[in-house]
Amino acid sequence: MVLTLAPGSLDASAASLGVDEAHLDRLAARIGGRIKRSASRRFVTLYDFGQVFAESRSRIAERTFTDFVGTMEAMGFDLPPLPQKLVLVVFREQDRYLDFAATLQFDAQLTDAFYSFEENVVVLFDANKDANYLALREQIDRQRTAVRGVQDQLRRIKGPPKTVIRLRQPGRGIRTLTRGQLARELSRDNRRLRKLESDLRWLATRQNTAKTRHEVAHQLAANLGIQPRGPIHPFWVTEGLACQFEIPMTPSARKRGAYSRSRAQGFRTARRGEYFRPLTKLLTAEIRPEMDRVERLVLYSQAWGLFFFLRSERPEAFRAYLTALPRTAGEGPSGAALFAEHFGADLGQVERAY
Repeated sequence: MVLTLAPGSLDASAASLGVDEAHLDRLAARIGGRIKRSASRRFVTLYDFGQVFAESRSRIAERTFTDFVGTMEAMGFDLPPLPQKLVLVVFREQDRYLDFAATLQFDAQLTDAFYSFEENVVVLFDANKDANYLALREQIDRQRTAVRGVQDQLRRIKGPPKTVIRLRQPGRGIRTLTRGQLARELSRDNRRLRKLESDLRWLATRQNTAKTRHEVAHQLAANLGIQPRGPIHPFWVTEGLACQFEIPMTPSARKRGAYSRSRAQGFRTARRGEYFRPLTKLLTAEIRPEMDRVERLVLYSQAWGLFFFLRSERPEAFRAYLTALPRTAGEGPSGAALFAEHFGADLGQVERAY
């Protein structure tokens, strides 16, 4: 194991918080190989490839800290200072990410980033390397090939739009259509190609940013006293909170609550699907290994929605509820009973408003 400090990475204000060197050494030993290290004001990043990408994660984490503190203070929480710098671990390849997760006894097969309560570390890899990104890139390559093939056909075929042609395409056999139909088909294929390319850009940037902010929000909640270091609180509280911080916030958004358009769209779509849970079930719902991807997304969208609703519409009761949640396992109720105590026994009324 080799741990090196990236040149010039420690800014002038970084010395204001200490670093747990023994913890970093343990993590580096688990990772193995040559590991680099950079530091910002509140975070230390261990990484195995490009310094630019790794340090962009710490910048996102710093901005998430500002948004998190501003939001929680607007909700009325008095936050303590961070005890020391927090740790991010960033990998280039998914395989190394999965191997490291296994050393933490964390099953990361269904996620591309996570926060380890036990090790107090955020772990992620570059989404440009994950299976979804690669599959989408391959789909784009096929679409570009198809578009070029149709463009070549149109250039070779002369005549008015009603000219009838026979077209041979890979995977589609021989088709008979007019030149005008082929032109309209090309227009549709081009629109689809632009949509796929837009999706790829989103996946490469937004997803990397959103997942970093989400997991850092978990880390901050656990280190600033909002939640305990452990999965003790209900899923909708823990994940609903982290989902609030997936998007950058303006100062006014920290006060009123940041509205995530992608999560809101997910919520609206979820309402029309089979997995949408009534409030009584959402309050105690948990992620289970057998859940498919759609059911997981629905549960996260509902968690975001309930947290956003209570944060925006019932702020005082919500702050009291969050404060009353147990801090250790078995300390007290955290399900429907505690929820009803703060928001009213008529959960149906709350559900209709939500």
